[in-house]
Amino acid sequence: MPFIAINNMDSNKKIIIFTLIFVFLSFVFLAYSERMQANPAYQNNWWALYFENPKDKGFNFTIENYTNNKNFHWEISNNSGKIDAGDISLDKGTKQSINLDDINASGKITVSVKNGTDKKEIYKILN
Repeated sequence: MPFIAINNMDSNKKIIIFTLIFVFLSFVFLAYSERMQANPAYQNNWWALYFENPKDKGFNFTIENYTNNKNFHWEISNNSGKIDAGDISLDKGTKQSINLDDINASGKITVSVKNGTDKKEIYKILN
C-alpha cells in the first residue's frame, strides 16, 4: 500500500508541474501578443486625424499614417465655403502637424482629410 501512495504523489507532482509550466507559457504568450497589439505599426492599416489642442481656438491638426498610401489631401471649410486646402505625403509610421495659425474664422470649422477613398472629418464650433 505505501508503494501506491508514493506513485500517486509522483503523479500529482507531475500534474502540478505541468500545470504550472502551462500557466507560465500561457502568460508569456498573452504578454507577447498584447505587446504586439499595442504597437500601432504592427500589421495595421489605419490613419488618424486629430486637433493638437481641441479646447484651443486654433485649427492646428495632426495626421498620423499607418497605411501604405502616403498621399493625403486636406481641406478646411466653414459655412461660407472652403478656407484653405493642401496636400501632404506621409510615410507609413509617421505623423505631421499642419499649422494654421493665420486663419481667422468663426462658426463651425470642419477639417476634412482624404487618403485615397477613405475620408475623415473633425470640427470645432467657435462663437
